[in-house]
Amino acid sequence: MVKVIFLYNSENFIVKSYPNDLMKEIIQEFLIQSQIDANSVVFLYEGNKIDEELDLETVITNRDLQENSMNIIVKNINELNENKNDNIIKSKDIICPDCGENCIIKINDS
Repeated sequence: MVKVIFLYNSENFIVKSYPNDLMKEIIQEFLIQSQIDANSVVFLYEGNKIDEELDLETVITNRDLQENSMNIIVKNINELNENKNDNIIKSKDIICPDCGENCIIKINDS
């Protein structure tokens, strides 16, 4: 049995499932527990949207399957649309993660 943990608005919802269960059945159980409208959220695992037609064993990574635990992030569709407005620009320079400016790297040949 695999413990599927849905992370939604800082709350954890746990659905116990078997590897041959379809993701849409697992997600439906979460929606019943949380009383959330299915059309208002999207389900992410390992950074990718979950294909609800696949079974759990196909979606889950080997590491999570061995641990019998899987974390699914539930995001509001409105939040995802807002994040799309943030433009990401690919830079050929190294950018400092703290200040967002170009890094100056000095290499000493010792």
